Amino acid sequence: MLAVHVDRRFAESVLKRDAGSATDTEWLEIEANRFAAALLMPKHILVELLTASPIDIDDEGPLEDLSKKFNVSKATLQFRIRNLLGELATKRRA
Repeated sequence: MLAVHVDRRFAESVLKRDAGSATDTEWLEIEANRFAAALLMPKHILVELLTASPIDIDDEGPLEDLSKKFNVSKATLQFRIRNLLGELATKRRA
């Protein structure tokens, strides 16, 4: 017989999505999105692919091909690319 422990208090501590979660105004949600993007689309791999084959971020065709490689949506890929470009611009100014 398999014994399983269920912590009933666990559900109370889990952060649940609400209407505010989708607005990206809560720092925890923003950090979670950044972590997920970095996990799904590692910077070094994405930069390597974009360096080898540059794309126009607004061109649907190449963007769709690249998003399929990472198994993410086009919008998610665009968001990640824009964030990386912002990081690079900030580092250059510093």
